[in-house]
Amino acid sequence: MQDQLTERIVGTLEPTIRRAEIERARRKRPDSLDAYDLFLRALPHSYANTPADTSEALRLLGEALRLDPNYACAHGYAAWGYEQRFLRGGFHPEDRAAALRHADAALATGGDEPQALCLGGFVHATITHDYDRSINALDRALMLDGNSSLAYGLSAMVHMFNETYDQSRDHAFRALRLSPLDPMNYHSYLALAWVSLFTARFEDAVKYSALGIQVNPAFSILHASLAASYANLDRLEAAWAAARRLLEVAPGWTIGAFVRMDVVRPQLMDGLASALRKAGLPE
Repeated sequence: MQDQLTERIVGTLEPTIRRAEIERARRKRPDSLDAYDLFLRALPHSYANTPADTSEALRLLGEALRLDPNYACAHGYAAWGYEQRFLRGGFHPEDRAAALRHADAALATGGDEPQALCLGGFVHATITHDYDRSINALDRALMLDGNSSLAYGLSAMVHMFNETYDQSRDHAFRALRLSPLDPMNYHSYLALAWVSLFTARFEDAVKYSALGIQVNPAFSILHASLAASYANLDRLEAAWAAARRLLEVAPGWTIGAFVRMDVVRPQLMDGLASALRKAGLPE
């Protein structure tokens, strides 16, 4: 009972303190910003996970790293930003190289920094599929901070990629229990949605996709997940509506670019693509 109370207190306080720190950094004059202030200003843009916000986050993180080249957390979020740009912004080799360069820097300099470890590990999972290295980094992050909803949420994603589904579910639910209002919780819901899709629990996939969209309405992958979930249930009008909303959020979205992300094995991506075609999305 004491452990559960501690988890709930930490899970409530951490995002509240983070929001207060971000507001403090926003109120400072631009000429008085240090690396930490710039990092804090980047966080809301990183959380939003849209192309425009990612560009602004990377600009601020770049300034932070110019002031402090060994800032492990800034490297971690920069790695994630370039990973987003690579996978959903045209697959440019320079974005892939930058993502891995910052991920390696986060892992090298962030040995005692959970955020840096879990972000560096996550980026390697999505781009290189080195799940052993990624899970080791995430496990170390959780050893350092057993109350990190970010580490549990990203671990849920990596275990979903790795098809260790029980561990993925466990870590996703742990993240949501620790910090129910965390702006990064859409990762946990996406992990739960895709585990449900890959295990033919399509009603659950609808539920978790919809919950994830509530946390981050601009995250296109969750809209794709919802469209695929409805299509697999043969609820085609709902699938078409979800597909229309996806194209409003990401007008240039295509099934081909989605499959090219290659974040799970080809058979699973092919199954998602088939459902997305059924939902009427463009090839």
